Amino acid sequence: MEDEADVIVTDGYTGNMILKNLEGIAKSFGKIIKNDLLHSVKNKLAALMMKKDIKHISKQLDYTEYGGSVLLGLDGIVVKAHGSSNAKAFYSAIRQAKIAADTRIVENMREKVAE
Repeated sequence: MEDEADVIVTDGYTGNMILKNLEGIAKSFGKIIKNDLLHSVKNKLAALMMKKDIKHISKQLDYTEYGGSVLLGLDGIVVKAHGSSNAKAFYSAIRQAKIAADTRIVENMREKVAE
């Protein structure tokens, strides 16, 4: 969220709870902002002026852009997609798996851990 960590290691239950919590916060925050921006003519004009910026922020928070989470520690590549993933999210998950394969993520991690 603030680039404090590149990787977070948790058990599955804890990781899932953190993700669900962050999803809920992001969704609630988005609704609050949308309601406020549509509340008055002044706010609607401000939103219109910021339309490109709002789209950029929304894209950064859209899980379908990322597809899923890479599960590490396995002897292969696994990308866990969101339970309500649509076609775009699955495409993104497959793209993520291809990038992991192309960059030899499993082999590179195995080598680094062995050092």
